[in-house]
Amino acid sequence: TTGKPFEELAFDEYEHVQPAEAKVLYLDICTLHRLGISVRAGLVSRVSGVTFELFSRDFFKPLEHVVHSYFDAATRDYVYRSRHPLIAEFVFRQALPDPVERAAQITRIIRHMDIDYESDSIAFSQLIRGRILSELFADKALVKQIFDAALESGAPPEYIHHQNAI
Repeated sequence: TTGKPFEELAFDEYEHVQPAEAKVLYLDICTLHRLGISVRAGLVSRVSGVTFELFSRDFFKPLEHVVHSYFDAATRDYVYRSRHPLIAEFVFRQALPDPVERAAQITRIIRHMDIDYESDSIAFSQLIRGRILSELFADKALVKQIFDAALESGAPPEYIHHQNAI
């Protein structure tokens, strides 16, 4: 480790992921896995346009040391996660130091979720938790942007309004 802090090592791994599309996929996975959420292949495909076949063919090799993939019998889909939620948190916070970029990342993912899938619904509810968003953002306008995207998703507005109130 040459005396580097663990956070820096995790971010260095992220910085060295190639090609750029694989780096974006890794950040998308970290955005959700930092909350303990495994990311369904269907969600990755909708957010990035990358199918499981394309992921396996073109992106699995560049991400094999930082992303774990397995078939989840409960969702009957492949799921992805970083090596650990703490690593995902380090990558998320350092790759997106600007709160505007963080809000855009979360909003982009929310807009591609299909909450009819239980795993997406769980991920959605974690992404819009009021306490988590209040810790991430001092600017309430950025949080409003996230809640506006959430309301457009077709999710029950009661839950969204409740989290917004928090």
